[in-house]
Amino acid sequence: MSSESAMLGTFEKLLQSLDDCQCEETLEIEKLCSEVDAAFQHDSGDSLCFLHSSDNVRKAVTKAITSLVRKTMLPQSLSNENEDDHFQETARITAVVGATCSAILSNLHKGQSSFGDTDESKDEAQRLFRDVVLAVAPHCMVLVATHCEKQPWTSKKSRLNTEGLCALLCKMSGCNSVVELLVQGPAWCRGSHDKGVFKDVLGLLKERLTRDQWHREPATRQAFRWCLFQIRHPHLSHHLDSILPASLLFTDDYKESNKCLGILCLQHIIDNVDPTDLRLHGRSMVIYEALHHQLYTQKPTLISQLLPCLISILTVIERSPHKADEQRKPNRYDAVLQTVLVSMEFEQKLALRQAYAKKLYLFIDSMGITILRHMKQVLRVILKYLEASEGQDDLSRTYTLRSLNSLILQSWPRIPIHWNAIIKVLLKLLCDACDNCSHIDKDARRPILDGCVDCLLLLKRCCSKETEGALREILAINTDRSDAMKEYLERVLAG
Repeated sequence: MSSESAMLGTFEKLLQSLDDCQCEETLEIEKLCSEVDAAFQHDSGDSLCFLHSSDNVRKAVTKAITSLVRKTMLPQSLSNENEDDHFQETARITAVVGATCSAILSNLHKGQSSFGDTDESKDEAQRLFRDVVLAVAPHCMVLVATHCEKQPWTSKKSRLNTEGLCALLCKMSGCNSVVELLVQGPAWCRGSHDKGVFKDVLGLLKERLTRDQWHREPATRQAFRWCLFQIRHPHLSHHLDSILPASLLFTDDYKESNKCLGILCLQHIIDNVDPTDLRLHGRSMVIYEALHHQLYTQKPTLISQLLPCLISILTVIERSPHKADEQRKPNRYDAVLQTVLVSMEFEQKLALRQAYAKKLYLFIDSMGITILRHMKQVLRVILKYLEASEGQDDLSRTYTLRSLNSLILQSWPRIPIHWNAIIKVLLKLLCDACDNCSHIDKDARRPILDGCVDCLLLLKRCCSKETEGALREILAINTDRSDAMKEYLERVLAG
């Protein structure tokens, strides 16, 4: 026991040296990592793998892994001047730490046979092995989640080494994938209730995602997102109280990148948590208010992510407008759409116009026949967007044609009233797209032409006589663009 105590004492001093080492001293960290690795070499007489007390080995390995993982964390006092240097330094340290953690676990795995040939010794080795895996898995997963994707603080080597650590950990746990490890846990822990490591990983991440600290933790934020996206329905509901606060914090930040991150997390939560669980204790309303607050942003990227997420949460808190068994009264669908339409109608920035136009059809499809409450305003916005050209790509027109398609499908009983205004705009757009001298880029013409044809086909179904008559009148007119127009008009008449 004195020899064992001496070995542990020496190892603890080694770990203390690692904890005291500054992040800038990469060479010193590499040296200490080599010494830590050597302490677990299974073919060494001084290896900690040969200790006969599994509790001591578990403590030693856990202390080693946690100390090493701690060295890969970004410092919180980053500035624009030293940010890149810290990122590069962190990537180099992570590459060394990832390889060292893999070596420690691999050597421990190989050292199981050193406990002897008796059944009692084998059982002791197995208990040691399982205890160690359970203790270090959450810390290793934090390291993997922080550095497995391409980020400013990672390098090719650091990503490769953390991926290797992840594969080794899954193998040692008897899991086929990291999702299985996070959700169900090691194979020997499974029973009536699976015990995954996701809860413990969240606990480690939440220590660095407090209200006062999270905005100084770019790597931890991405690690949280990565771990969250690994868990899907029905397993995510069990962790709702742990994952929702951080996602709301991100969404409520002033930086666009953090808002987008928060919305992505909320979208994943909405998609993978039962609506009943979301409605419990008013959680769905908290999410809705957080998202609705962002509706007045002027950031195109944010709008593109925000609108689908808003529609997703509206399906949770509101009765479906498609259900006709009760009176369909105005609700939050109408309020959100009204805000979006006002923003669209008076928006002048091209990027924002495109962002709104791209997602408008989602509201129309979600509201169904209740879109008639906003028919005049929706149609006015759509026709304005179709009449206004934005340059060579004309993305807004392409996206708006899809919205018009949805509007005709959902509000077909009222289309005859607006037929004249719709067909005028569609035929004018079709004529412009067929003109070889048009400013519209050749690559952008095809989706515009196909969109026009699809809308005309729907118009024909709603107002067959009027549409066919108008198209035949145009076919009878001889112009320079008649050959190009004829092909598409004949497609509509034949459809």
